[in-house]
Amino acid sequence: RLTVDGSSVRQLLAAADTAQVTQATVCHTLDYDSAYTYAQINSPLRAIRDIQVPTLLVHADNDPIVPSEVGARAAPTDHPCLVTVATPYGGHLAFLDDEGASWADDLTVNFFKAHCRVTSTKTSSKTKADLLRRAPSFRGVVL
Repeated sequence: RLTVDGSSVRQLLAAADTAQVTQATVCHTLDYDSAYTYAQINSPLRAIRDIQVPTLLVHADNDPIVPSEVGARAAPTDHPCLVTVATPYGGHLAFLDDEGASWADDLTVNFFKAHCRVTSTKTSSKTKADLLRRAPSFRGVVL
């Protein structure tokens, strides 16, 4: 349970970004020295080698909560079940196009459609990941 004392309330009121909010609340209560340390220790990338199902990891460089150096850019590139997408913009969960729709939704649907097409062929898992990366659905996206 998060608790907030006078010192963290002052930090919270002075916060200019989500890292500072995290520092004033989560880090203060759970005794992390910084929001960056909290993100590193609690990053799902720590367990990523154990993934055994097709996984699409989308991360924006301008994510105010998860720094890019612990996001998709830090993920392994040789994992047979993992495809990463790093984009300059998208915030933490926005990933919106010019009309306000989520382009990440389309990307996710296309990822799984491509996976279904690839898995219907007789290829190794390494080759499957390579085929997914070259699927037409992903053209123009940084993988």
